[in-house]
Amino acid sequence: MNHNLPSTQQQARLVDGVELLIEIIQSCGYDPMFANVINLEDVAGRLSAIAGKSPMWSWRYLRNIINHKLEPGKPIVEAALRLEIALKGIQVDIAKSDRIDVHAMGNVRPGSLILADSKPCAGCGLNYVPRVSNQRFHSDACRKEYRHRHKAW
Repeated sequence: MNHNLPSTQQQARLVDGVELLIEIIQSCGYDPMFANVINLEDVAGRLSAIAGKSPMWSWRYLRNIINHKLEPGKPIVEAALRLEIALKGIQVDIAKSDRIDVHAMGNVRPGSLILADSKPCAGCGLNYVPRVSNQRFHSDACRKEYRHRHKAW
């Protein structure tokens, strides 16, 4: 099961970010209606860290969302979804990552975290993740074809 993609149920909850935020606060061990400044700062810090947000969201922002005075924005709802995943014991880096389709020719296990950036092949334009930083072609065959086409006569 891929835990880093919102399920249909989670996507439906995007509409109700307030309820999701209340669940997150409860998962962190606090009562949302009686959470104090320190409690909400803790949750805001966790949400900000998982979203890479600096400066972090304030405890007041969370309180206003819980009290239905503010509508939660998409970034905090996405952070809440990712924090929910992390709180279930999934590694934080996986929760921070984006799930995409990848075609692997090597030994890449399902659910692997790819740390390198992809780039287009200098020969055919196919996007690939290079093995080394100065790799220009996705395969030897593509490199040979490129050199054959660009051979100086």
